[in-house]
Amino acid sequence: MEELLRGGIQPVRVILRALALRQLAGGQTAPKVLATFASRPRGVREVGWRYCREGLERALYDKQRPGAQPVLNDGQRHCRHGVQ
Repeated sequence: MEELLRGGIQPVRVILRALALRQLAGGQTAPKVLATFASRPRGVREVGWRYCREGLERALYDKQRPGAQPVLNDGQRHCRHGVQ
């Protein structure tokens, strides 16, 4: 985790989660970590729980979410003007 915090470009969300985990590991309580980052209490606890249950990768990074449903169906996508 120290390597992640020292270099490279990361999403802010990942960095904040890593910093929160470091404070939790150092013995800080969730409310104290919450005050440091002005986060929601549930968010700090969720990061800690995910770390305990699923490891560092899952604590830092969100699962990939399904994309939005396509606006056009197959026939509409292949029609040159979008009108059939």
